[in-house]
Amino acid sequence: MSRRAEFEEFVEENLPRFYRYEQKLCGDPHLAWDLVQEACLKLWLSNGPLAMPYMYRILRNVFYDYLRKKDRRPEKLVEDLVCEGPRFYSEDDTLDIDDALHEAIDKLPEQMQMAIYLSYDEGRKPAEVAKIMGLRADQVSRYLNRARTKLRRELSVIYAERQNNVEHRASE
Repeated sequence: MSRRAEFEEFVEENLPRFYRYEQKLCGDPHLAWDLVQEACLKLWLSNGPLAMPYMYRILRNVFYDYLRKKDRRPEKLVEDLVCEGPRFYSEDDTLDIDDALHEAIDKLPEQMQMAIYLSYDEGRKPAEVAKIMGLRADQVSRYLNRARTKLRRELSVIYAERQNNVEHRASE
């Protein structure tokens, strides 16, 4: 099979995954398509391996290049993590666990956000995440463990703040 056919097959098979990843990074669906196209072009021109870890590295670098060019900082690295779990209810206010989770994830360091995204949203194992992020698997496991601990703590704080707001409004 020619390099071109292998490339086309690789991109066609993984394009939705590339798009989701870029959209998580930038938060803009239109920009995500532009960045994916640029990343695919870089992959083609590099003659690098047609492997997911290499492509994720290109996707991440294209996003960071975009930020440097636009002199912007990412608002959210992980966005749209969906949690279909339980919801917290109060009389006047509902705390949607998804909103609280997004808020808590946004407060995590960038490396932890990326590890969370690749592990939970993409369903990757720590060894795969490690290759993509250029880390060792044990480092990724530590990031994930620390991230879960921070998320638990932060979700408790967010819930307590919202409960206090509800109680305060109720007493007025």
